[in-house]
Amino acid sequence: MGDRRSWVNQGQLLIVAKEILAHRCGTGKEKDMFASIWRCVFISLSFTGFLVPVLVSGEWSSDPTAPTPVSTAAFAQYFPRLVKVDNGFVTTWQDRRRDNAYVDIYAQKFTLNGDMLWENDGRVIAKAMTGSLVKPVQTSRGLLDGGMGGALVAWDDATDPIYFQAFSTRITADATVAWGNPGVSLQSPDTAARLQVNTTLGTNPIGNEWDVVGDSEGGMFLPVATRIGRLDSTGRLRTNWIENTADTQAHGIRLVPFVTPSGDDGVYVMWAQGSLYFTDSILMRKLVDPESLWPVKADTFSDAWGQLKLYDPAFTILACRMTAVPDGAGGIIAAWIDDRVRTETAHLRVYAQRVDSNGNMLWESDGIEVSGDISNTCMWWINLAATADGEGGVVLAWNEALSTQRMQHIAADGSVLWAAGGVAVDTTTYPIYTHGLVRASDGNFIVLFQNDEKGKLLAQKIEPVQGGLLWEDERVVYEGCLYPYGDGYAAMVSDGQAGAIVTFETCAGDLFAQRIDDGAANAFVMNAGLNDAWYNPATSGQGFFITVFPDLGVVSLAWFTYDTEYPPADAVSNLGDPGHRWLTALGPIDGNRAVMNIELTSGGLFDTPTEVQRTDPPGSDGTLTLTFNDCNSGAIEYVIPSINRQGTVPIQRVANDNIVICEALRTGE
Repeated sequence: MGDRRSWVNQGQLLIVAKEILAHRCGTGKEKDMFASIWRCVFISLSFTGFLVPVLVSGEWSSDPTAPTPVSTAAFAQYFPRLVKVDNGFVTTWQDRRRDNAYVDIYAQKFTLNGDMLWENDGRVIAKAMTGSLVKPVQTSRGLLDGGMGGALVAWDDATDPIYFQAFSTRITADATVAWGNPGVSLQSPDTAARLQVNTTLGTNPIGNEWDVVGDSEGGMFLPVATRIGRLDSTGRLRTNWIENTADTQAHGIRLVPFVTPSGDDGVYVMWAQGSLYFTDSILMRKLVDPESLWPVKADTFSDAWGQLKLYDPAFTILACRMTAVPDGAGGIIAAWIDDRVRTETAHLRVYAQRVDSNGNMLWESDGIEVSGDISNTCMWWINLAATADGEGGVVLAWNEALSTQRMQHIAADGSVLWAAGGVAVDTTTYPIYTHGLVRASDGNFIVLFQNDEKGKLLAQKIEPVQGGLLWEDERVVYEGCLYPYGDGYAAMVSDGQAGAIVTFETCAGDLFAQRIDDGAANAFVMNAGLNDAWYNPATSGQGFFITVFPDLGVVSLAWFTYDTEYPPADAVSNLGDPGHRWLTALGPIDGNRAVMNIELTSGGLFDTPTEVQRTDPPGSDGTLTLTFNDCNSGAIEYVIPSINRQGTVPIQRVANDNIVICEALRTGE
């Protein structure tokens, strides 16, 4: 596999286990060809390495008026960002603790249990007017998973609004800051990479609504002064800066990374073209790094389509809140708010469009209209959040007219799945502000919002089919005074266990974190009664063999499937179909869930001792996340970068014989 995704954690515990006997002799009750062909199966699997987290037990606050503190240092901590990393979560924020005269960037890492791992009140990342940072204001612009338990951080060194110089650095798992340009001291011996398009300082900002996203090799794509570039995992400029557009500052630039089938990294770029808040068109580009010259010299992006017009209005419009997510098939789903429909009162509505990897717009011309009228302005109290649904579609969340929290689900084919105008999650006569949206590990969706009438930061879980609300009572994250600004004062990510993690700022200028525990999902724990053949009825002829080892604390999986394309008509194989594929995976049990590295083997011959090749390094062929809802249903979420595919497979048993065993082991009867 070369060194692609070489930053994947190598500090893993390798368990060498005996051969796994996972045979399932049928009783005549099998449901499809998969079961009848594999009535009795003997599978020999070798275990891949996996990471067993060793965490000190912690405890989240159970009092919504006194949440778990991240930093309560002097003066204000604000604009939190949050990302899930190996073995925990990293949050960054802007901090005025130095006499309220300087704005610095701080960070903290904490565990799923709420243990703060770095020094009290956080570790300084960028300190104003020290070393290479020359201005008093450090403005947070991006936070990404950096691999191996660390994170990537981007910010502007600034004196608003006159001077901006963008910087970026890597925080390692032990809180070391370690990038240079080259070796320019930030806070010796720490370093940062200065992101320059030209030699004139003060002209290279990362805009407030611009995106910073990761590549597949521990680096990042980012826009600086309306140009797009790529940094490698050490902070070196891996591509030349490519000009995007001259009029994007007020509208935002949204980036979505991808990997081509040949293994090259690239990024989709979305923006609204115009002047100030007057939009002429909503555009997209697809930029590919051919990775042909690096590391000898910087590559130059290839532009796959030029400028693709997602919407080209007949007159100037107001547009805002651009957002985009991958569709899981190499393309992208974009969403935005605009006022193309003029009414007597509110006239802003939400729109969405899906684009495939060849630049074809797959949904109706000019985008699907998702909402009714939501506002007459694009001020800070209007927000739009999006997350992929894992099946080629998207879920959107927005606040309508300051009094309703709404959500909508659009399927891969562009059909609107929930109630017209969106499901009303919460309604009040007081303002409501959308703060975040995530897809939980159980396939449902969690929205985070603020209700001023209740004086609370709230969360609700929504199921994907009808948009039903799953929590009878909204989960109260915080009860007290909160700043309302839609996308600046709270951040949320999935906790990987059907819940979520939130960081937020209070009116007192303190920073807190809290876990939204799903509760019901965590009650189910994997047991040996799940050992069986599993499948998705929609893909008859394919399936999984799953074996749970409770004493070892691991679960293994074999996936029998097909290639992504039909083999040539003249392709011949001596045994089986030329398109047959099988994958194996192993991972640690974590309640009802396991994250597993995919292993591919090659080079073997039928019933012949041969030297086979296996995935190296572990995890570089992708990951599977196995989640069981109960003894007869679950889901397998896959991410396979080598074929640029991700999605979710719902699974059920081929035969129901072992359900009674599973239930007995679950209840202890």
